[in-house]
Amino acid sequence: MPTALLQLELLLSEGTVDLAGLASTIRNDVGLSVELLRMAATGIDGCSHQVLAVSDLIVLAGLDRIRAMAERCVALSHNPKDNARFAGCQRFWMHSQLTAHVAEELANQFADITKQEAFFAGLFYQLSAIPIHLGWDFAASPTRELGEFVYELATQWHLPPVLADVIRGHRELCRSPKSRALLDLAGVASTWAYRLEFLAARESETIRAANPPYIYRFPLERRSLP
Repeated sequence: MPTALLQLELLLSEGTVDLAGLASTIRNDVGLSVELLRMAATGIDGCSHQVLAVSDLIVLAGLDRIRAMAERCVALSHNPKDNARFAGCQRFWMHSQLTAHVAEELANQFADITKQEAFFAGLFYQLSAIPIHLGWDFAASPTRELGEFVYELATQWHLPPVLADVIRGHRELCRSPKSRALLDLAGVASTWAYRLEFLAARESETIRAANPPYIYRFPLERRSLP
């Protein structure tokens, strides 16, 4: 999101580094989080199989690498009123953020899942939908499943295997019990996020006026492999 990238650039321009502010800005933006994990996996030894805290990754990477990451990131359209794609991406980002925070809270119920693992699992749970939101052209292979395509990207980016499995979205193809547990946890968190969004929308006079009556509908389930 443009605001997240701008906030990151402002924080990096300060004379005194605000590590907490940098970590909060990155971890609450889907794109910046993916970029950080990609950079860590290819540039920091031992980071391709671990799900570390964002603050730890920033320290390990160093500010020069974080600045380089910020420079190569491209913000989405700055004209949300005239760009339906931007609006769709914005809703996707917000739902992913909410799912991540719910998953982080639910992690307290699992002894073998860390809060950071749960957070990223929630943040990336629906990442397979990102090609649609960004308007990528799949005309050449209309039957190809998006989950498999984005899973291949996650593998090429050397993201931690447990997160790649969550992005893939197929429980029977998960490579470890932890992957299955994280996928299940993220699914529950996403459902709760939709419920919270519905409740917030129901209380909004603006939304009620524009969409009477406001009816809650769950999103379509992930497609299973044939």
